[in-house]
Amino acid sequence: MQKLMSMGVLPGSDLELMQSFPSYIFKVGHSQFAVDDSLAREIHIRRPQR
Repeated sequence: MQKLMSMGVLPGSDLELMQSFPSYIFKVGHSQFAVDDSLAREIHIRRPQR
């Protein structure tokens, strides 16, 4: 959790998955981050209700 928070990923942040192979790349705001499989598995998402 602390590693994600240091990247600016806080609970409730909007996150977009850009790539999932060979590494996970996600976008938060105007920044993109690459994370390994074990860290990516710690990210839980909730889709907004329509």
